[in-house]
Amino acid sequence: MAEWNRVAEQQDQVKTATQGEWFAPQLDKSTWSTITIPSFFDQNLFPGMDGVVYFGKDVALPAHWQGKPLKLILGAIDDNDITYVNGTKVGETVGYNQIRKYTVPAAANNGGLLHIAVRVFDGAGDGGIYGGTEQPRLEGPNGEQISLVGDWKCKVGYDLTKLPAKPNAMEGPNRPTVLYNAMVKPFVDLKIKGAIWYQGESNADSKDAPYEQLLPALIQGWRQQWNNEKMPFYFVQLANYKEKKSAPQSSSWARLREAQRQTLKLPYTGMAVIADIGDVVDIHPKNKQDVGRRLGWIATAQLYGKKIPYSGPVLEHWITKGTEMQLSFNPMGKKLVLKDADKLKGSFTIAGADQVFYPAEVKQVGNKLIVSAKEVLSPVAVRYGWADNPDLTLYNDAGIAGSPFRTDDWTKN
Repeated sequence: MAEWNRVAEQQDQVKTATQGEWFAPQLDKSTWSTITIPSFFDQNLFPGMDGVVYFGKDVALPAHWQGKPLKLILGAIDDNDITYVNGTKVGETVGYNQIRKYTVPAAANNGGLLHIAVRVFDGAGDGGIYGGTEQPRLEGPNGEQISLVGDWKCKVGYDLTKLPAKPNAMEGPNRPTVLYNAMVKPFVDLKIKGAIWYQGESNADSKDAPYEQLLPALIQGWRQQWNNEKMPFYFVQLANYKEKKSAPQSSSWARLREAQRQTLKLPYTGMAVIADIGDVVDIHPKNKQDVGRRLGWIATAQLYGKKIPYSGPVLEHWITKGTEMQLSFNPMGKKLVLKDADKLKGSFTIAGADQVFYPAEVKQVGNKLIVSAKEVLSPVAVRYGWADNPDLTLYNDAGIAGSPFRTDDWTKN
C-alpha cells in the first residue's frame, strides 16, 4: 500500500506541478476546466473517471464579513475530501454521503477574497461535489449567505485506471474472506429456513467479476455450506438512485439489475423490485418497510404456499410487426396495468439496428404492449426502465411493479 501511495503521489499532476501547494490562494487556474457545482464530474466533464480531482473557487466577501469566522457548507462529496480556505486547512471527511460543514477561522478570513480549494478522491462510481440535501454556500454574520452554486475550476490529479491496481487493505470490512469468516461461517451449523439478500450497489461500477456470475455463485455456495440445495434465497433488486436523465443512455445500474433478474433462473429464488421506492440522493433509502413487505410476499407465496400475488409482470415473448414491436406478458396477477401515462414515453425506449434508442409510444392491448417511435422505422429492440433512476410504469392489478428489462444483448450501451 505504501508503494501504491508513492506511485499515486508521483502521478498526481496537480500536486507535482505545485510542489504540494495545490491549496495556495495564488495558484494560477486559468488553464483548468470549468464545472458547475453541485454535480458529478464523471457524468459530464470526465466521463467514467475515478481518481483525484481538484476544485477551486474564489469568492468576494462583503466588507463586514472580513476578519470574522464563517461557515463553509459544501454538502455531500463523493467519496472523500480535504478542504482548505486561504491556505488554511478547514476540514477533511471520509464518506460519500457525509454533509461537509466546516468552520473558517477568523484568522484565515483575512481579506476581501476567499479562496476555497478542495481535493476530492473518488474510488468508484460517481464522484464530485454533488451537494445532496445541502446546497454549497458560505454563511456569515447574522445568518447571511453567499451561494457557492455555479462555476468552479477543476483539474484531474490522477486517473485510477492509469495506476496499478490498488492493493487490498489488511483492515476494514472489505478485505478478502473477512465477511464470510466472521459473519456467515459461524452460522452454517444452524438450521435456517432461507436467506434474504439486499446488496449490489458496490458492484454496479465494479471492474471485477460480473455480477451474473457472483450472485449465483454466492447462492450455490451457501446452499452447499448449509447442505440444502433447495434453500430459498430471495434478493432485492437495486433501487432507483441518482438524478434522472432526460434522454436514453448507458446505465451501469440497469445492467446490474439485469444480472439480478437473470439470477432468477436458479430454482428456489425470488426477487423484490424496488426501483419505484428508492431515493435520488441516498444510496441506502430509508424505506425498508416496503422492501421487507415485498420480500414477505415472495416467501408467503413460494415457501408457505399461500396463493397471493408476489411478482410484477414478466415479459414472455416479443415479435416485430412493421414499425412496431409487440411484447406479451404474464401479468403475475389478473391483468396488466400501466401507471403514470405522462411517464410512459420515458420508461420505454426502442431502437433499430443502429442501436440508438428513442423514447417510445406505448399502447396496451390486454396483456400485450405495442411499442413504437416515429424515429425507428425498423425496430429491433425495446428497453424498459433502463436507467439508474427509471420511471416504473409497468404493474399488475395487485400494484406490484415489473422489473426493468431489455430485449437486446448489445454491449455498446
